[in-house]
Amino acid sequence: MLASELLPDINLRYRNTFTDTQKYGWMNDEQNDIFNNFKIERDPVPIPLVTGSKLYYRPDELKYIDQVRAATIQINADKDNPVFDDLPYYRDFNNVVAEYSPWYTFLGSDKIYINVPNADLTGRYVYFFLDASPSPIVDGTSQISVPDKYLEILKYGVLRRIAEARKDIVMVSNYANSREELINDFLWKEVTDEPEWITPIDVMPRAGNHGCRWWR
Repeated sequence: MLASELLPDINLRYRNTFTDTQKYGWMNDEQNDIFNNFKIERDPVPIPLVTGSKLYYRPDELKYIDQVRAATIQINADKDNPVFDDLPYYRDFNNVVAEYSPWYTFLGSDKIYINVPNADLTGRYVYFFLDASPSPIVDGTSQISVPDKYLEILKYGVLRRIAEARKDIVMVSNYANSREELINDFLWKEVTDEPEWITPIDVMPRAGNHGCRWWR
């Protein structure tokens, strides 16, 4: 969605005389807040592996280790049914198991070291899962990076900023409360969508051969 497509609804909800340029600036600030509040990921960044190589150039998207949520390595060469495993990050080469297990680390400003010992890496990839970064909103032709489900939060945020600029205390409170309520609903849904246990665990006491109870 273009930024200009969001303005009519904002202006209809709260009439104002602020310029579109000012509102695009507020829209950009709110978009940044949403990306800071929620787990928004971009498409995984792949690095094709080469047998016998451990040093690779980092893709442009892979700038800082803080961006990386997780990394996985393909452990087979089957394109139709690929199998993946976690690829851990080591800050340095001093780990005692580093020589014998897959891992990666960043080197310098543009390289990455990927250790996969004694393996044919033909047709295999490492995928990096990163936090997404929003594209700046500078004018009406800017594409909004916020996922559609968060657009209502974006609107309430801009409306709150308009009310603040007008020193309309009542509407500031109304829009801020509506915005926070939506944020809390989404954050709570993220929590409840996470499974309590990765795999089922039997926590009930069991009876042994002699009738004794024991816990697993």
